[in-house]
Amino acid sequence: MSTQNVSFAAIGDLSFHDGASLARLAAVAADLAAADIAFGQLEGPLSAEGTYQRSPGAYRPENDAPSPDQAATALAASGIDVVGIAGAHTLDRSREGLAATRAVLESQNLTPIGAGPDAAVARAPYTVTVNGLTVAVLAYSSFVQRRNEATSPRTTPDRGGNTNARPGIAPMRALTLYTQLDWQAGTAARVITIPDEADLKAVEADVRAAKETADVVVVSFRWGMPQGDVGAIADYQYEVGRRAVDAGASLVFGHGSSLVQAIELYRGATICYGIGGFSFRPRGEDDPLPDHRPTPDTRWTAVLRAELTAEGAKVALLPYAFGADGIPHPVTEGSPEFAEYHAFLQRSSVAPSTAKNAWEIHYLPVVENSLALRYTGYVGTNASFEPIALPEMIADPILAHRGH
Repeated sequence: MSTQNVSFAAIGDLSFHDGASLARLAAVAADLAAADIAFGQLEGPLSAEGTYQRSPGAYRPENDAPSPDQAATALAASGIDVVGIAGAHTLDRSREGLAATRAVLESQNLTPIGAGPDAAVARAPYTVTVNGLTVAVLAYSSFVQRRNEATSPRTTPDRGGNTNARPGIAPMRALTLYTQLDWQAGTAARVITIPDEADLKAVEADVRAAKETADVVVVSFRWGMPQGDVGAIADYQYEVGRRAVDAGASLVFGHGSSLVQAIELYRGATICYGIGGFSFRPRGEDDPLPDHRPTPDTRWTAVLRAELTAEGAKVALLPYAFGADGIPHPVTEGSPEFAEYHAFLQRSSVAPSTAKNAWEIHYLPVVENSLALRYTGYVGTNASFEPIALPEMIADPILAHRGH
């Protein structure tokens, strides 16, 4: 087992939907190329093949969008090694588009993970040995439309006599439930999300299998809540992240809400609940889900930088901000913009797990270590990589106030 460190970098959702997409990626290429292993999450197919799926928020490249070949070439040139394709829009060009996306990425020596022609390929890790340390990277999505999950070949034929596997995404889905908070009918409800147990057990099995041959396991999840709920983390994310660590992961990071969010230190591992969006197409005014429209807080993003060792992972967030032109630029420490970034991250980190209301505040018991607050000492800088010290979990200020 190696005693050397391996540097790992990651950025959130990438979409090559317009002419500025390549410039956005180029703006962080130096941070990505400086890492031994770099990960990028691709949202949307790199393909003009397949049947276009007309679903809400479906991937719609503009006329000046780069071609699939140009996008894949840019990904490779940026220093990215492994591309997560377990996304909400992976099959927006149907299964043919998925196959074409994998092919164009592989033509640039990029490894796509998280989706494929069957479950075995979709769930397979990217594995590489650097400085004698073997690292495995897995990817999953909690945003999976019906029948878009990858399956294994049937043991018995379906009604049409078909036993083939179904192409798709490696899923980590969740269920949404509602519970009444008071004995009076009609009072506000608490939203509860719970992980799909079958999906979660499959993720645990994948992590354990990867850990048998790898020194370090890194897991990516496309998960999260709408951008309007700044910093809010769904219940299922806590359980999924922690059980991935229990199974053997040293670093878990998420993307999907397009917001930089809290970081949790759990059993010596690191869980980054949101590393921010990167290049995405905002939903329009006619979108059927208006609460998903971008907020001013999506101005902030980050490059996740991690130092991996056989003992675990230490992380830093390299801060970036999107300018008026939509291109990210580094946020330098000591600048007024850095103070704004810091203030946002503190506000994001103290947001409750789910929306609290007067009934819930009144009736829920006080907890000493709420899952709502984890990260208040942000001191990262884009100038150099220095692992930051993660604070211990402290009390949820909303619920703790009830004790006074």
